[in-house]
Amino acid sequence: MAKNRYVNTHFWNDNYIIDLDPIEKLLFLYLLTNPMTDICGIYELPLKKISFETGVDKDMVFKIFDRFENDNKAKYDNGWIALKKFITHQKLNPNIEKGIWAGFQKAPGALVKWVLGKPLKAFESLDTALNYLNLNLNSNSNSNDNDKEKKTAFKKPTIDEINIFLKELNSSEDAERIYYFYESKGWMVGKNKMKDWKASVRGWVKRSKPEEKKLSIDERLDKYEKLKNKIEAEK
Repeated sequence: MAKNRYVNTHFWNDNYIIDLDPIEKLLFLYLLTNPMTDICGIYELPLKKISFETGVDKDMVFKIFDRFENDNKAKYDNGWIALKKFITHQKLNPNIEKGIWAGFQKAPGALVKWVLGKPLKAFESLDTALNYLNLNLNSNSNSNDNDKEKKTAFKKPTIDEINIFLKELNSSEDAERIYYFYESKGWMVGKNKMKDWKASVRGWVKRSKPEEKKLSIDERLDKYEKLKNKIEAEK
């Protein structure tokens, strides 16, 4: 019997999907919508059938699955498919929840653990599994996956890097002034709140007051050093 699998139109605007090659997009969409899908996101599907129905060579399918697994999105294991966040996109009701729980119970334990983060026996019910999964996903909300979070970790820029960027902006601003301003605000030290320093510099250039440009570099550094000390004293 045919199943209804609804795909949000946001699928094509998802940052991860946008970066995929056309064949990878096809395969990912196929994994979400093929007739063998299970409501729990883990289902049995021979590699030969995947290749036949998508028209993608088996070797290429293997290669693409390597990327999906490395990106923590989907996994292929001995004829079984697991989709990491499939259940988080379902509209839950008692029947759907019952189907998800039943699907987990018949799926390979290793794949259930990969999807949920823990073995199925660690959860008393689907509610406890979903609560844990939501907390686990929310803890990584700034980057869809742990690997991406590491890649996008904030790196404090140097004065020279800011100066180069100012030249690219054709700005006459002083890198030292900008650097020490952000130091004083705590955006380049401590918790590194400034995630995108280039965007912050652009904003600084736009907001820069004309009277401040008349100050000498020593006066500017002194001004922002005092501001920094004031903030430190108030902590």
